[in-house]
Amino acid sequence: MTQPDRNSPHRALGAAGRSLFVQEFIGVGLLFALAVWSMRPLLEEWGMFYAFHLEGARFFILHFEKGPMRPLHILAYWLQWLVAGGQPVGVGIAGGLLVVARYLVVRWAVAPLLSPVQGAVFAFLCAACVGWSAMWLGRFGAGQISSILFFAAVGFSIRLATRMSVGHMLGSLACTLLILTIYQAPLLVMAVLPFIAGFGLWGRAEHDAAWRRFLRVGIPLAGGLIVYLGYGVLVYRSIGAGYEGNLEAGFTLETLSGNFLRAYTTVFLKQPYMLAFLLFVLCALAPVMRERRYPLLGMAPYFLAVLFLPIFSLIYPAPAHTNDPERMMFPVFLGFCLVVMLAMAASRAEISPAKRLLPVIVPMLAWSLFCAAEVRSYWNLQSYVVRAAEAVSTQDRKQKLVIADYTGILGDIYTLYQGALTTALLSRAVKAEATICTPMDVDRLHPLAARFPVPSSLRCTDRELTEADIVAQMVDGRLRLKVGAR
Repeated sequence: MTQPDRNSPHRALGAAGRSLFVQEFIGVGLLFALAVWSMRPLLEEWGMFYAFHLEGARFFILHFEKGPMRPLHILAYWLQWLVAGGQPVGVGIAGGLLVVARYLVVRWAVAPLLSPVQGAVFAFLCAACVGWSAMWLGRFGAGQISSILFFAAVGFSIRLATRMSVGHMLGSLACTLLILTIYQAPLLVMAVLPFIAGFGLWGRAEHDAAWRRFLRVGIPLAGGLIVYLGYGVLVYRSIGAGYEGNLEAGFTLETLSGNFLRAYTTVFLKQPYMLAFLLFVLCALAPVMRERRYPLLGMAPYFLAVLFLPIFSLIYPAPAHTNDPERMMFPVFLGFCLVVMLAMAASRAEISPAKRLLPVIVPMLAWSLFCAAEVRSYWNLQSYVVRAAEAVSTQDRKQKLVIADYTGILGDIYTLYQGALTTALLSRAVKAEATICTPMDVDRLHPLAARFPVPSSLRCTDRELTEADIVAQMVDGRLRLKVGAR
């Protein structure tokens, strides 16, 4: 196993280290720029912006009664609102800052385990969230913060695997507790960390028993969970479970088997490319394949681990969540990162020379650009509709607006789903209730809403069609808005 210089990996490489640093800076800078360019409010972010505009930080207290089991869940929304004074670009700035933070945390976390080049490549994989495209959506800001804390916990665990440290144990406990109060999706993935340490996959000191490594890593993780459970009991007796209680209502061992099947269906069948994609990324980043006489045999344990990854997504109990690839892929992505990390740590070969890091991360940048461009297209559509509705409401002093959608695309999850247009207008200080309806003879093209499934836009009544304030049509393949009935 490679044991890099833990003090200054860039300095250890000399001139090559300086080149590596410059390339890392460029790569992470591009990810930051993509986030700022693409990420904007699309769904519940609109409502959160309006709430923070009205209440400021006091909204944390008001939100507590609705989500007491995750009191810090709205921390990411507050950051998005704060960094740009409530402007939509704040979602992108906050997203970019979280990407940079994740890169730095991962780089630190794997420093004792991977060489500088391997560490840079792995950190870029984690920062770009290759495999989890929902990272580029502002509504998953809590997931982004949770992922940063997860990788910090991994870093503490890697260090605890080789020696005892009270500071590292406290750090791991704090990360676990914060994850549980923000977004609990990584919990099942974190449960495997003591076993990784116990089997010595992160290294082992001489005469260090497996059970000692297991306990050093497992005790702080269990401690964070115990503290949270104590908090949960007190809160439940006082005000109830809130949102989490509604999710877990009706959850039994019988529903667990159904969730197991849905997990594999959502992760691998609804996304038929995903399994091949993850295996390709694993093979590309794990030089162990090029070191063995029988490379596929050497990679077999890692291939098998990828097949088991959907199990981590069983942290979501509700069927609406288990049908959603955006949620389900988050713990799968975290588990995949652990698999890649272990495969890279088992290798004795470098992925590439330090001076040629950028060619290795270009495919990850391409993935990021593809995801960012899709999110940006949602924002372009929403911005167009919101500005048109704002103009009509302001000019005609209307407090109720109707948009008749003859395209069939408005009203999906990220194309102004249900009340999103109204909250978007409120966040722009326009007090108008806006409704999007689809005529009876127009198909609703709402693939994202259909996968849950959840209802999307309403059907237009005859009166709404004749009195519509805005009509949406497709002209030469592009969305066009016309003021007044068709």
